[in-house]
Amino acid sequence: MALRVDNNKCIGCNLCASIAPDAFKLNDINHRSEVIKGAQITDSVKEAIQVCPVEAIGEN
Repeated sequence: MALRVDNNKCIGCNLCASIAPDAFKLNDINHRSEVIKGAQITDSVKEAIQVCPVEAIGEN
């Protein structure tokens, strides 16, 4: 499964990147989260999905 971030929901709080910096980063255009290419679903990614305050992160 692949990770995705819904940029219509993301508020750019950076919580996901602080929990799983190997999988998420804020982009330079709109300062919202995006998935780093090749990111794997790890325990820290699962935690980031659970704590996202706007439920913007998921799996395809």
